[in-house]
Amino acid sequence: MIQMNAAELCRAVNGNLISGIFGDFKGVSIDSRKIESGQLFFAIIGERLDGHQFVESALKKGGAGAVVDREMDISLKEGQFIIKVEDTTKALQKLAHYYRKKFDLKVVGITGSVGKTTTKDMIAAVLSEKYNTLKTEGNLNNYYGLPLTLFQLKSEHEALVVEMGMSRLKEIELLAKLAEPEFGVVTNVGYSHLEYLKTLDNVAKGKQELIKNLIGKRVAILNADDPRVYKMSELTDKVIFFGMGEEADYRAVKVKEKGLNGMEIVLKAENQKIPIQIPLPGKHNVYNALAAIATGRALGVSFSQIQEGLLKFRPSKMRMNILKLSQGLTVLDDSYNANPDSMRASLKVLADCSGRKIAILGDMLELGEFAGEAHREIGRFAAELGIDLLLIKGDYSKIVAEGALKAGFNADQVFIFENNKEMANQLLDMVQPGDTVLVKGSRGMAMEEIVKALTREAE
Repeated sequence: MIQMNAAELCRAVNGNLISGIFGDFKGVSIDSRKIESGQLFFAIIGERLDGHQFVESALKKGGAGAVVDREMDISLKEGQFIIKVEDTTKALQKLAHYYRKKFDLKVVGITGSVGKTTTKDMIAAVLSEKYNTLKTEGNLNNYYGLPLTLFQLKSEHEALVVEMGMSRLKEIELLAKLAEPEFGVVTNVGYSHLEYLKTLDNVAKGKQELIKNLIGKRVAILNADDPRVYKMSELTDKVIFFGMGEEADYRAVKVKEKGLNGMEIVLKAENQKIPIQIPLPGKHNVYNALAAIATGRALGVSFSQIQEGLLKFRPSKMRMNILKLSQGLTVLDDSYNANPDSMRASLKVLADCSGRKIAILGDMLELGEFAGEAHREIGRFAAELGIDLLLIKGDYSKIVAEGALKAGFNADQVFIFENNKEMANQLLDMVQPGDTVLVKGSRGMAMEEIVKALTREAE
């Protein structure tokens, strides 16, 4: 972050200095445990904790100042300050938008029900071949995370790639207004967050907020094979389609799968047919790569640079990380999150692997009234794919098992567990050299604990 002064901060967020002097700060933190010397601390009121409890700690650790919503009796060191605002979350967002407007750069926003993070990472890898590019790190894609990404901008950055997540309507609208993207990518509309959004049409309504709030050229880069995404083309005059059907401007006309080594596609675009290597397995990743290719071309990246960028791409943690362990075991760590679409895609990758195929699955959360049937369908799907062993945990595990058994799974192929520790212990007794294990579930299921148990055993 470029250094700023507290006086400029007050103007940006309509705040008042209530203690200290108008000192300087460089960087922003909302976590007192991780604050670095010279950073500004925002006392955010969360669901479980109130950041105002940690203002004193943040300042003692070297924080330059704090933004609060109440009077605070705290002794300050020389140069420190406290700014009072009406709402610290809104002030964080106001400052992020103010700071973003200091930069003239190309901004790409990405949303969708499945594949946001992988697509974001692929796009950033492609754009990095031509531009100094900043991207959303990990999954910082909400109204706290996106501002923290914006604060990472520096004068040398030429492009910004931001992921935008949602669970309710109007959330992406807010994120788009903060980041002001000129290019908007929508990967798909699927069964995620239905507990709050209720219908797929509402999911689409939320995702299209990105396209509605584009600035400048207002270029929409859309999945032509998803009818709800395709319809978003009506919201702007400049549209680029990607997909496998005839409507796509950037189209995969041939896909050759190479197991866990990835895929090779033949891309039909711009009156050419071009072979492209994709370093991730799974046909669903063809769409993610096509989105990256289309975005790269929209921003003037050459096809050769695009191929170089894709070859350098590495997935984020817990997103189809392929781990080859010393005991001859392969782990597909896709444990970060899950919904019905991503679960099916990951099970397909597992099914195409050699050796015994073991699926370690946790619940898919936030599906509302669709939860029961969605989990039953995953059980059926696992059976149809010929998965060898199914280890499941969560409130819906019995429904998953029911679906698998009705579709032909034997009872001795399905195991239900109460917690991750029991599941990990049983798994360690079961696995053999040559097995491939998929680990996947929603964020709240903490399925990465299973991966950690397997990797510890391999050390």
